[in-house]
Amino acid sequence: MQARKLGKSRQVASAKAGISLRTGINIEHKGCLPSVAPKRGGKRRKGIFDEIWQSVIIPLVEKTPFLTASILLEHLQDLHPGKFTSHNLRTLQHNFQHWRALQGPEREVMFAQEHLPGRQGLSDFTKLKNCQVTINGEVFEHLLYHYRLAYSRWSYMLVIHGGESFTALSSGLQDALWRLGGVLLEHRSDSLIAAYKNLSNADQEDFTKRYEALCQHYNMSATRNNRGKGHENGSVETAHGHLKSRLHQMLELRGSYDFESVAQYQQFIDKVVSKHNQRHKKLINLEKEHLQILPAHRTIDFDELTVRVSTRFCRIC
Repeated sequence: MQARKLGKSRQVASAKAGISLRTGINIEHKGCLPSVAPKRGGKRRKGIFDEIWQSVIIPLVEKTPFLTASILLEHLQDLHPGKFTSHNLRTLQHNFQHWRALQGPEREVMFAQEHLPGRQGLSDFTKLKNCQVTINGEVFEHLLYHYRLAYSRWSYMLVIHGGESFTALSSGLQDALWRLGGVLLEHRSDSLIAAYKNLSNADQEDFTKRYEALCQHYNMSATRNNRGKGHENGSVETAHGHLKSRLHQMLELRGSYDFESVAQYQQFIDKVVSKHNQRHKKLINLEKEHLQILPAHRTIDFDELTVRVSTRFCRIC
């Protein structure tokens, strides 16, 4: 309470007092100390991360400040096979909370939304920032198509070499649905302004018809958020930050942003997204029970072009 009077945050005040944030909040609300047993004397029991905290963990966190406890634990499991399990995550998170409360910035507050299983899937395009991926040393300009289930948080990402287009949307969405093994009732996207950019009125109308036909093929209701209202697509917009942060951290831990091929880069993304999905396995299995069945086959995921050919070319054919 003395720390709070000095203007310290609840996290910092609790850490300085050697108590959890929840206990600190209870003390502040009740205005008195909780009824707890006195602390036992003697030395603190040795923690599972004590041996590598100063030599391994702190250098990694200082080098990459945006590392999360879950990503770091996965990295430690790779460095020390069999030593750490998922049950150690809470301990690592608690240690992180204490360390960052004293030395790091305030944590961002997130608010969950309520969604129904099997109801809504969302598509969007995004770009990795603050890092430059290369293929065989050459800068690789690309986007990432991201499809996400609003309820279970299942995600799929596809590397898009080029800009937003119907082909990119159709390929990414269909790849995601067939990998998922089912179809949602509703597909939501943004206003697709970038995809419509520089298209003639006729081409824009054709894009709209093809998009509606794509959704009809999978028996999905097509919805869009209002132009300029990206927050209405928040269930996938917010997830961009989490997955891109995970990708960025794993690229840092990998030690290189260079890949031998686009296929190898896609395999890396698949592995990272798969670990993300594994954390939501129970919700994903529950949502799969509410999915519609897939159609018998895929539909168009390419552009049709009408071109003129010479009679010479026809004779060769």
